[in-house]
Amino acid sequence: MDLDLVVIGLGYIGLPLAREACHASLRVCGLDRDDDVVAGLTAGHSHIDDVSGTDVAAMLSSGFTATTEEAVIGRASTVVICVPTPLSEEGGPDLTAVRNATAMVARNLARGTLVVL
Repeated sequence: MDLDLVVIGLGYIGLPLAREACHASLRVCGLDRDDDVVAGLTAGHSHIDDVSGTDVAAMLSSGFTATTEEAVIGRASTVVICVPTPLSEEGGPDLTAVRNATAMVARNLARGTLVVL
């Protein structure tokens, strides 16, 4: 496995987690379904307030990559799922994104990989 960590969901939880993992010298890839988010990060631009463009540049220089390709999951020793859980119409959490992310992990999981939700 050539990646220490894949972070699924590069929003206000996942992107800061990826930043801190890069700062700790881990080999990190971020996985997001939004092409614009991935393109922006690859170009060195942040889409959230808590992570600056300077932070993204430092992440990129440490080897960070962002992708929409789920196969990257199979290259990681650890996968952290950081997808949104908005409220459903019934008032409880809408777990659609969690279900989709876990299905993606299941399709690509390698033996011995740690998965954190």
